[in-house]
Amino acid sequence: MRSLSLLGVALLTLLASACATGPASQQPSGPAAYAAYLTYPDRLQPVPGDDGAYRWIDPSAKLAQYNRILLDPIQVQLASDADYKAIDPAQLQTLTDYFRQSIAKALGNAYPIVAKPGPEVMRVKIVITNLVPTKPEMSVVTLVVPFATVPDMASGVATGGPAGSAPYLGRTGIAAQFISSQTGQVLAEYADTEIGRKYVVDTSKGVGNAIDTGVSDYMKAYSTWAYAEKAFDKWAQQLRAWLDKTHGR
Repeated sequence: MRSLSLLGVALLTLLASACATGPASQQPSGPAAYAAYLTYPDRLQPVPGDDGAYRWIDPSAKLAQYNRILLDPIQVQLASDADYKAIDPAQLQTLTDYFRQSIAKALGNAYPIVAKPGPEVMRVKIVITNLVPTKPEMSVVTLVVPFATVPDMASGVATGGPAGSAPYLGRTGIAAQFISSQTGQVLAEYADTEIGRKYVVDTSKGVGNAIDTGVSDYMKAYSTWAYAEKAFDKWAQQLRAWLDKTHGR
């Protein structure tokens, strides 16, 4: 068992060094990473308490007048540094359908999704950006050598990290525009990136339990797009909270 653990450490070290020198380090960071999708990326500011998220709101926008949402078809852009790009188009459709349903569920009857522009309708344009699918060949290494998770717990990788820290776990971002459906005025813009996590660290019942839980959670993420769906749910809930705030609810 000790030799297997040492093998896991060695493999993890190799993966970490490969990530550090990979093409991800050459990618734009911060607001500049969203320049292709937003009108005013230079106006984005960090969102307090939400690491990696940025937003801009037109101070002249009267957001409280918008009670209905016109949701454009959600677009997907794969990350240029994603080594594994063999994604079935049906999977991408499933992802966008999931995101749309998550938004509809979060908004509920308070902010119904409509099919046409109108005086109280806010148009929402969303691009899923920087999408990096799970890399099966590297994921298998972690599954076969679960002891590779042990040094992660000491290094902090388990809680998520820089985009290049664990590309085989997946990554997804969002660039969203909020527009007056009648005038075309850009009311607000938002951008964020979420990193797929290997597992949830919970040491309250001991390290052994944390590893068991982590392997179970990661196996689920390996076989699905669970990490992306979690990000979509988060963004949908944040949209609802933002709308509630603008309406004084």
